[in-house]
Amino acid sequence: MVEVSDRLRAGWIMIMIAVLLVSGCTVPPFGPFDPRGTGLPEEPARATPLPPGQVVLEVTGDPGGLAPPALYAVTSPSLVIYGDGRVLLLDRISGSDLRRSYQLARVDPELVAGLAERAGAAGLAEQLDLGSPKVFDAGSTFVQVHGTGAPVRHRAYAFSPAIDQKLGQSHRDRRARLRSLIEAGYALVGDAPRSPYVPDRIFVYEQKVRDEDPETRPWPGPALDTFLTGRRSFRGLRCGELRGAEAEIVYRATTQNPTQHWTVANQTHLLLLNPLPTCP
Repeated sequence: MVEVSDRLRAGWIMIMIAVLLVSGCTVPPFGPFDPRGTGLPEEPARATPLPPGQVVLEVTGDPGGLAPPALYAVTSPSLVIYGDGRVLLLDRISGSDLRRSYQLARVDPELVAGLAERAGAAGLAEQLDLGSPKVFDAGSTFVQVHGTGAPVRHRAYAFSPAIDQKLGQSHRDRRARLRSLIEAGYALVGDAPRSPYVPDRIFVYEQKVRDEDPETRPWPGPALDTFLTGRRSFRGLRCGELRGAEAEIVYRATTQNPTQHWTVANQTHLLLLNPLPTCP
């Protein structure tokens, strides 16, 4: 009986090989990869560079449902990698500090494109069901991936290894792959030289002043009514953007004002600056 079983097993293997050959199925050019795994494939390390201004990888974490409104206004990506190799890394945030600033680094554009290819091979270039842990008021992590196809934006609610254990195996594996991509993005920068990033375009959100006697500084920008024209949203009562020299002047002043309270015509305003998001 053992001999017959072995022959049958060998026969089925040969049939499956024949089916694969006839159907034209091939191994990916950069090596086999199990999409059920929890990491990225190692190859290709390099690929043809992507368009210079294309955001290849962006990682953003929101503060959670019951967070103060001010935190939503200053929520911005912690990591942004562009096709030309520019990398923006969010500076460390401490306590109630509402300032947001970045360091600029540069890496080889071919390595960036290689990372995008590996993300695609891991199944991260298409929308994935990442599950939703049954926890209350946690934040979400958003990861945008954009290689040679259309951009894909993943949302992982309550994204942490400990909470992931509450999910099924398939959801845990997908989240582990997403976490591997984020880690690979940071590893791509490594010890590359960094310099303070000065944006030529910033967004300003006005919110209601809640503190009774906040520390303020003179507003260094233009009259508020000349640029705060956006509609009311969860980020603020109104919003607007500044560009060029005005953006640089306000940005540099903002990095010296942790509370983001400003004096404008003898009145106190809470004006929150964010160097990356769009005005709703």
